[in-house]
Amino acid sequence: NTESDELILQISKLKRENAELRSKALLAEVVPSIKALTNNSTLVLSDVKNGDDDQVTGQKSPNMDHIGLRNAMDALYVSFVF
Repeated sequence: NTESDELILQISKLKRENAELRSKALLAEVVPSIKALTNNSTLVLSDVKNGDDDQVTGQKSPNMDHIGLRNAMDALYVSFVF
């Protein structure tokens, strides 16, 4: 019985390590997207959501960064739920 208990503990430990590694990998995707969004001082979050032009500079909002951030955050959430 102690062998089966030990196997269960090893499996639990491996699952935890796997979840931690997945979280680190996802954070590696999320952090650059957050930095890209926060480094642009003229960016308005509502413009990013709507995909509008920046009213101050007339430049297109970085929708690709926003979409990448959204996807990474969704994946991170799913990794913690499951």
